Amino acid sequence: MGLDDELNITERVEGHACGGFIAFYSTLPSSSLNDRLNQLKSRFEVQVFDHERVEAALLGTTGGALIAKRYFPRSILLWSCEHPTPAKLFSDTEKLRCDFCSGDLLNPVRGIFVVWRKHLSTNGIGEVVDFGWCCKGECDRKLRSIVRTKFDFQVLDAWDDIKDMCNPTLFMWRTMTWLNRLHSGERWSDDAFERLKTLLLAVFPHVARHLSQVEREAVQVVLTIPVGLGGMGRLP
Repeated sequence: MGLDDELNITERVEGHACGGFIAFYSTLPSSSLNDRLNQLKSRFEVQVFDHERVEAALLGTTGGALIAKRYFPRSILLWSCEHPTPAKLFSDTEKLRCDFCSGDLLNPVRGIFVVWRKHLSTNGIGEVVDFGWCCKGECDRKLRSIVRTKFDFQVLDAWDDIKDMCNPTLFMWRTMTWLNRLHSGERWSDDAFERLKTLLLAVFPHVARHLSQVEREAVQVVLTIPVGLGGMGRLP
């Protein structure tokens, strides 16, 4: 939007006996138009709504979202896919708090979950002895030291981002991987298995939805990684 697209602003405001000027633009105003609007602020109130501000005003309230859904159905569908919110499945929202600092790991979604296994036995079947989640960084380092000491340093850890567990496709892939390992004879302690169920219940409301574009791209990346290396791709 340029200066030539917005002519005679002062005359229009004064001619209609208005107290200010509100501009609605689908793009950002040019630098020359923006300078002109700033100059006019000394004479009357000026507000500019570009596409981002219009979107924020519409989608920042329940009423605005309903208006957008009614008059912009295709746009709101695309926006909803790219800005997913947890599905309302349970009467009480399941919490997932860091095992070290108790910080909320689902608002916003962050942190990692960690599976602890004893070293493989002679028959090649391991045992999951601990399962937890925490913030990245200091909390992870502190908990790693605690768990290793607890099991006399006879355990190995495998971790993944909680955010990946909120990706519908990666959620199903990871769940199928655990089921396949259980079917193959992998043992889980009672506590570890209960914590696995807690994780699945906590993240599932974030899963019951369409994939965003970023999540679709994340799936494509995982598909390039062989199964043996923790991905979803085929072995060469």
